[in-house]
Order: sequence, then structure tokens, then C-alpha cells
Amino acid sequence: MIQIPRLETERLVLDVPHLDDLPAMIEWFKSPRSAFIGGPVEDSSEIWGALLRTLGHWQVRGYGFWHLKEKETGAMCGYTGFLHKLDWPEAELCWGVYDGYEGKGFAYEAATCARAYGAKHLGISAPISIIDTDNARSIALAKRMGATLEKTELFQDYMCHFYRHPTVTSEAGA
Repeated sequence: MIQIPRLETERLVLDVPHLDDLPAMIEWFKSPRSAFIGGPVEDSSEIWGALLRTLGHWQVRGYGFWHLKEKETGAMCGYTGFLHKLDWPEAELCWGVYDGYEGKGFAYEAATCARAYGAKHLGISAPISIIDTDNARSIALAKRMGATLEKTELFQDYMCHFYRHPTVTSEAGA
């Protein structure tokens, strides 16, 4: 069984997903904010399945999502990490912050840390980010992280931009 690493940044802990995270996940998945990842989802059992898939992805691929915890409060405030489904072209660097945590730089802080860890420990040195063309905040973050647009195409029933992150050898937090 793989040990999921626990990472820290200045303000966040990139933590192992826990059962205690489920209430925050349920609240977020039921909100309109989850629209860019297939939400809103009303059925809590589907969100339970998402938690289990997160843990299973780590076991099968050796990487996955971390749950973001604000150091100051311990509250779960989002997620970041790598996703590589069977029909994905390669590992994707993903991120999302929950209601009330946007606009604070948490997504940038966490995704930069995850990207550095991926380069140093997982062999994922220049990941992609697949972003719905209507998701202006994620597009802005990808650009802020230095990612460049490679293509735009229909992907899993959505028009998506494929951004390529610059090759990373090391960054703070890895």
C-alpha cells in the first residue's frame, strides 16, 4: 500500500484524504462551484464514491489528489494534485478551492507545491491542465503558473483548453 505524502506550504497542508473531509466535500459538490468537474451532485453517496476514488487513484497510479487544509483553522478548503483516468492522454495537474477560500492565492500556492512534488518525486515534470473554456479563474491560474495553451478541443462532452506547464525541476515546497 502506498503512503500518501503530506506536504506543507506557508499557509496550507496538502493532506491525505480523510473520512472527516466528507462533510466539506458534500457541501462543495452540492454547490454550483462544482460545475466544472461534473457537479452539482446532490447524492451524498456519489461524493462518498469520489472520496474513495481519490484514495484508490493513489493506490493504482502512485499519485492523486491531496486535500487542502488551511493551517490557521484546519478547515478543508480545496484540493490539488494529479489525475490520470484511463481515457486521459496523460497526468493532469488539477486544483480547486471551496467557497470562501477563492481569491486568497491558495490554489496557486497548493498547485505550485504539487507540481514541484510531481517533478521531483513522480516523474511528472511538465503536466497538462485540462480546463473548461468557460472556467476563467482556472485559465488565469494556469497562465500565472506559466502554462501555455497547446490546443482547444471537445473533451468528454466539454470544450476544453489543454494547457502545458513549463518543465519543472524544483520549486519550494517539494
